Amino acid sequence: MISVKNLEFSYHKKAVLQDINFDFKNSLAILGENGCGKSTLLKCMLNLVKFKGEILFNKKDITKFSRTNLALNFAYIPQFYDVNFDYEVLDIVLLSRLNHKKFFENYSKDDYEICTLNLEMLGINHLKNRIFKNLSGGEKALVYLARALSTNAKIIFMDEPVSALDFGNQIKFLNLIKNLRDKNFILTSHHPRHIKYLGFDVLMLKNGKILEFGKNEILNPQNISKLYGVDYEKYKEIL
Repeated sequence: MISVKNLEFSYHKKAVLQDINFDFKNSLAILGENGCGKSTLLKCMLNLVKFKGEILFNKKDITKFSRTNLALNFAYIPQFYDVNFDYEVLDIVLLSRLNHKKFFENYSKDDYEICTLNLEMLGINHLKNRIFKNLSGGEKALVYLARALSTNAKIIFMDEPVSALDFGNQIKFLNLIKNLRDKNFILTSHHPRHIKYLGFDVLMLKNGKILEFGKNEILNPQNISKLYGVDYEKYKEIL
């Protein structure tokens, strides 16, 4: 589904990503230390930043996609939810349908049904008339997931989606993702156990380069120790 070839990215002449090459069809987790280039790689695949190399989606160059075409294929859940206006939850989720509309076209009955269905599936339909900015971190994360699902995009990108959540909400969010088996996700994380639980394919990124890439089974103590520079077997009980 996605093919990345000879990808490079630099910021102020400093190399952030180097010699990135991989292909995958299923859900993928990009794993690595803080500052290793995970979020930058995600932004490259979303065509949010300029890069060297080639990224293909279904054999088509993503840099040739219109913004609308990108939005119809890729949904994005950022690490932080910056909404300062008094939007209700349903309004936030309905924004996902704009790329399916003509200019100034009103939301249809189908738009409302799709958004409500996803709110119900995630167990948060009771929040639909609440002001989004007043919600808890866990509730906001679920609202953004409902919005992403309501786009009907082919792939949902998530940047460290549980980093700001408490333990209980982390478990709830990961369970929801794991059970959405008909969806494809690409997410960044620095928690090997979370990715092991999800069962996603894994790309291990270290200092802007691919350390390992493959099925979930590559998440073994040896590779995790190399990735983080610690003895995983020694410290795994406290992680």
